Amino acid sequence: MSVWWRTAAVLGPLLLGGCAHGAGQGKANDGPECSGDPLAACTRQPERYPDLLVGLADPVAPLVGRTIAQVRFRKGYLAADEAAQGLLAAKLQPLDVVLVSSKGRLTGNVIPGLFTHTVVHLGSEAQLKRLGLWNSRGIKPYQAEISAGKSFIESDRKGVHLSSIEQVIDTDRVLVLRPRIRGSAWMRKSLCGLLGHVGSRFDFRFDAGESDRLYCSELAFHVLPELDLPVRHLYGRDVVLPDDIAATGLTPRTRLAFALYISGGPEGWTNAPRRTAVSDLVAQWRK
Repeated sequence: MSVWWRTAAVLGPLLLGGCAHGAGQGKANDGPECSGDPLAACTRQPERYPDLLVGLADPVAPLVGRTIAQVRFRKGYLAADEAAQGLLAAKLQPLDVVLVSSKGRLTGNVIPGLFTHTVVHLGSEAQLKRLGLWNSRGIKPYQAEISAGKSFIESDRKGVHLSSIEQVIDTDRVLVLRPRIRGSAWMRKSLCGLLGHVGSRFDFRFDAGESDRLYCSELAFHVLPELDLPVRHLYGRDVVLPDDIAATGLTPRTRLAFALYISGGPEGWTNAPRRTAVSDLVAQWRK
């Protein structure tokens, strides 16, 4: 057992991303620029283990990754909370980027940072109809699932698939970031691009430079290049961290805007302002 946990610790920093596809969009830039902004997550280097150990762990990454992903200590603080779910549902718009923090899971503790998973909201049936996108060719095959409430797309150990709001909100914190880019043409292209990756396998190596498998943040990175998401070069590969996406969306005048932050705990939850999200993110990286 001790060998498994040592391997899990080595792989932990690599369990950092999301769910995209495509080749080589964007470039490594070592995260947000170190310009004195407290949100510059580059103030702390996520590389915590020797490259040699990470290289040795790579061949067993899928097996260990699946094992880690199944370890859970408790449900999320927001799980089954109808009020929190109602607030989230009321605020969401198509193509919102949703970041979650789940410290009740092993993955939420071995991955450095506050947010550990990235999900994209496709939009509800009513929203997509209002935008004139419901009958788009790429959306039609998934109309039944979206109508049934599976309006999110994510990539986890099962690969790229659709999820419901009940699944997404089974977490401790939710940060919603909204693309400033709108327009039906861009939205149609992006939605079809995301749905075109349903069934893709999960990238247990967390390499955003590869295109045959995808992890959660990688999906948003490749399919939504217009958002200009930051990329770090870690352990010899390009990696998109959920916390770097959060820092981008919490920084003024970027292509993502703050829309909602729900912060949960043992005593309940709050609809917190942007400044609280900034404070929580910075505090996590200063530990």
